[in-house]
Amino acid sequence: MKIYIATGNPAKLANFQELFSKIDPTIKTEMVPQKIEVEEVGQTIAQNSLLKVLPYKGKYQSTVIANDFGLEFEEKVTELKAPSKVKRSALGGKDPSDLEQHEIGKIMLDYYKSIARKYGGKVACTAHDTFSAIFPDGSTKQSHAVREYELVDREVREFDIYHPLNSLRISPKIGRFIDEFSNEDKMKDFEPLIEALRELVS
Repeated sequence: MKIYIATGNPAKLANFQELFSKIDPTIKTEMVPQKIEVEEVGQTIAQNSLLKVLPYKGKYQSTVIANDFGLEFEEKVTELKAPSKVKRSALGGKDPSDLEQHEIGKIMLDYYKSIARKYGGKVACTAHDTFSAIFPDGSTKQSHAVREYELVDREVREFDIYHPLNSLRISPKIGRFIDEFSNEDKMKDFEPLIEALRELVS
C-alpha cells in the first residue's frame, strides 16, 4: 500500500514515515509527485487541512494525506485566539514567500518567546492536528489529535527551522522540551497522532 503525503517538506515527510511505521510497516509513504500549493483560507484547522487534499481528487490511484496544525492558548493569552494561524500571527502580515525558511523560524521563535515572557515566562497550550485523506474514489475522511504542552520563554541558540516552537514547548506528560526528546519520548508524544492516522486509514 502506498500513500502520498501532500507536502514538499522533507522533515514533515520523515515524521509521517515514522508515524506510519508504527501503524503498518508495509505502508509506503512518499511525497506527492506534483505538489499543489493552496491558499489556506479556512477559518479552522480542519478546513485548512481539507483544502490541502481537495486539489488531488482523481489525480492518483493512491490515497493522499495532508495535515494542518494549530496551537490554542490558555484564556489569559489575549493576543492569540486563532489556533489555525500559528505562523501568520508571528509574521504579522509579512509574506512568507519573501522570507527564507530560517528567517520564518526565527521570527516565530522570537514572537512566541515574547508571548510567554509577557505572561510570566510560561503559558499552557494545546496542540491540535487534523489529518485529511482523499481516496482514489474521491471520498474524503478526517481525524484529529490533541496534545497538551507548556510554552516558555527559553533562550535558544539553535532550533529546527521547520519546527521552531519545539524549542519552546515542554510536554508535562514527559517532562522535557520537545527538542530534547529521546526516541522513546518522541513515540510517547506521538501516540495521539498515531491513533489519529490509524483511524484515518482504517
